[in-house]
Amino acid sequence: MMNDWQPISTAPLTGERILVYVSPDVKTAWYCNETGLWPHDYSHSEEGEPCNVGFPTHWMPLPERPHFDT
Repeated sequence: MMNDWQPISTAPLTGERILVYVSPDVKTAWYCNETGLWPHDYSHSEEGEPCNVGFPTHWMPLPERPHFDT
C-alpha cells in the first residue's frame, strides 16, 4: 500500500475516490473526465452537482476501512 503523498499528476483518473491535498486541507475527491475537475463527495451546488475542491497538488489512496470482530 502506498503511504506517501504523490504528485497529483500521478493520480488515478478513473473516478476512484482518493485523498487530495488542497492547501491547507485534505479532502476526499475524484477526478471527473467530463469537466477535468476534482469534485468533493460531500459538497454540492444548488443544482445538486458536486463542488470542485480546487486544484490539488498531491494525492494518496483512501485508507482501508476498519475491520471489526463480530
